Amino acid sequence: MLVTKGFTVPSHLLFADDIFVFVNGYLRGLKILKKWLIRYQDASGQVFSETKSKIFMGMMMNEKKERIKGLFGFSEGSYPENYLGIPLMQGRVTKATLRPLLEKINKRASGWAGSMLSIQGRAVLVKSVLSSLSTNNMGIYKWPMSIVKERERILRNFLWSGNSAIKKSCVVGWNKTCKPRKEGGIDIRSLKEVNLALLMKLAWNFLNGQDDWAKFMRAKFNTKAGNRIYSTQESSVWAGIRGAVSEVEQRSGWIVGDGKDIDLWRNNWCHQRPLKDLIDSNDIPWHCFRAKAIRNKGQPYWWSKYVYRQAIHPRLSLWGWRMMQNCLPTDENIKKRDIPTVSRCCLCLDAEDSSEHLFWNSLVQGLACAASNGWEIAWLESDSSGAVKAFNNNLIPWNLENVWIESKKKMKKIRITSTWREANFSADILANRETRLLEGITESIIGKPHFLKKIEIPMCEYFRFV
Repeated sequence: MLVTKGFTVPSHLLFADDIFVFVNGYLRGLKILKKWLIRYQDASGQVFSETKSKIFMGMMMNEKKERIKGLFGFSEGSYPENYLGIPLMQGRVTKATLRPLLEKINKRASGWAGSMLSIQGRAVLVKSVLSSLSTNNMGIYKWPMSIVKERERILRNFLWSGNSAIKKSCVVGWNKTCKPRKEGGIDIRSLKEVNLALLMKLAWNFLNGQDDWAKFMRAKFNTKAGNRIYSTQESSVWAGIRGAVSEVEQRSGWIVGDGKDIDLWRNNWCHQRPLKDLIDSNDIPWHCFRAKAIRNKGQPYWWSKYVYRQAIHPRLSLWGWRMMQNCLPTDENIKKRDIPTVSRCCLCLDAEDSSEHLFWNSLVQGLACAASNGWEIAWLESDSSGAVKAFNNNLIPWNLENVWIESKKKMKKIRITSTWREANFSADILANRETRLLEGITESIIGKPHFLKKIEIPMCEYFRFV
């Protein structure tokens, strides 16, 4: 490191087998550098590749540039220049700079046969592959909101339709999707929050780090009085760090010890805000501050722990999540998107096709049918564990509550359980038989159906509604 007038300047950087050397444009110094490069080659046996090496020069005459290129034999580089997948540039990050990465993500999403995968399979690809392609870039640069929204559109369309260019109607809002499971989401991370979190890590190092990078950045962007310099000064990194610095300072504070490292005027040591922002107040709150989080936590959903369980296949868990978020493509949800359609349930041929009718009314109406036939014991089974949990806790929709209460009064015992349809062979056979019935035909059987070869408990008769 070189120190000039109190300003720390790096002389070189070493990363893997690459060397970055920073020099001024004086020919005398460049000739000395060339001499040392030749000595290094002779001593180590390593040879600098002229085709892979580049020289980046500032504002100078073309004649001088040609002399420098002739001295080293390297070609001249220009910004932006990709290094390890990250574009190196001067000034603020623009849309044009990030466009190649966005096209790469779009190409990766379009290259997969998304329509051949289940929505759970596409969700895994979004979380593990598509969302991670830009992590390194977001850890350095602040992305423009237009690029963030465009990338989220690619992820959203691929998740719901399997094609990054096709938009689907019956979907859950992206802000709900990007929440933890217990808050009603599916653990996809918001790109805006990821970008802010990574930049806050850089900002923390800028404020508290003792490495050469932190010292250099503080010397460059802090005045002698300790104030921030908010102009970018042709830095592509500082544009993102300066916004994250304020976020870190608002969400952190000092624990007072000997006070040597605390800035009495600018640091948060007595409150969430520094003393310079509170000095005009007549009543300065000297109580301890409370830290805030990057993302405001939402209220947990009661059904999340029943939908996401180890014994339930992830594909079924995601289907249950869509059901509880009321985004299944029922006729009711399709009509909410201003798509006119004639709706009728394909099972009862009476009510409108909706999530409530399919997963709530069917259980209640089945129990009401058993009570009207004089049955005193009933065993209801559903594929929806969330619906079963709601019924066992008497969390019934208000329009079905009276039917539910009257049916329970007429019966001695009601048992409601859930299972996969394939795990219950009786339910599977009944469901498959129902699909072969002609439209409008209803089949009712009292006792053990003749087409069931066996029952779960021999010599024990019971009734089950599916």
